[in-house]
Amino acid sequence: MEEWNFDMISNILPPDILLKMHAILPPTLRDGVDMPIWPGDNTGRFTVRAAYAAIANNEVTEDNKVWKQIWSLSVMERVRVFVWQIQHGRLLTKQWLAKMQLGEPYCDNCYQFEESIIHVIRDCPMAVQTWQQLLHTNARSNFFTTQLKDWIWLNLSSQLGCYSEAG
Repeated sequence: MEEWNFDMISNILPPDILLKMHAILPPTLRDGVDMPIWPGDNTGRFTVRAAYAAIANNEVTEDNKVWKQIWSLSVMERVRVFVWQIQHGRLLTKQWLAKMQLGEPYCDNCYQFEESIIHVIRDCPMAVQTWQQLLHTNARSNFFTTQLKDWIWLNLSSQLGCYSEAG
């Protein structure tokens, strides 16, 4: 019976994983040579190019999923464009204008925080007040704590409102 080459992997894997590996039968010679491989490349070798391709493919898949969801909404075209602009960080805010040296970044409604995209559409006290009237109470905790892109996906993929289409 073959043995794990713990010398080869002890500096790569965390100790808790190494302990779990002790309980697993090691590969045999008929399974091939015991060596690390990179699944993102046909040769099994790690390259920056293969790593970039793996990351880029994952991001494209996520973006495609959100894009399809946005463009399949049963709303006016301008609403779909607005949601797309939010998703891609293209909404013109005072925070963005301030980066271009075109004024102060603070919200004109609350004067407390910089007017970022998430502040305008969710976190400004005026927006919070509106959302609280529209949301189911059990949807509020996740709704107000997620990052912008996750928040958009949450809204696109869930029924968060307290008003049904029938009522």
